[in-house]
Amino acid sequence: MNLPQPSLYIPDKERAFPVDSSGFLPDRGMTLRDYFAANLPSDEIQDVTYRNLSRDAQELLVGMKHPVEPPPAHPGNMPPADYRIAVVRFQCAVNAALRYMAADAMLKAR
Repeated sequence: MNLPQPSLYIPDKERAFPVDSSGFLPDRGMTLRDYFAANLPSDEIQDVTYRNLSRDAQELLVGMKHPVEPPPAHPGNMPPADYRIAVVRFQCAVNAALRYMAADAMLKAR
């Protein structure tokens, strides 16, 4: 998976909460990029994901293929649990990639 990783690809290493209660400037913790990604409203991500990005575009964004649904073992049965988990894993990867893309844009704009 080619997802941006928190604290590894940081265009701006500035910390989101640089001073603790004692006035000490910590050198670790949540970056401003991580903070922006975590606090982006979920409805905005869902809107971008499901209204504006095709499945092909989502696959390109995260560098992985959407899982292929196996045929049901019996008509009317739900797909197997491993398939459903793979779909959730794919959706989470798309969500994370979009959040960090938006965070990078916010950092660049300032």
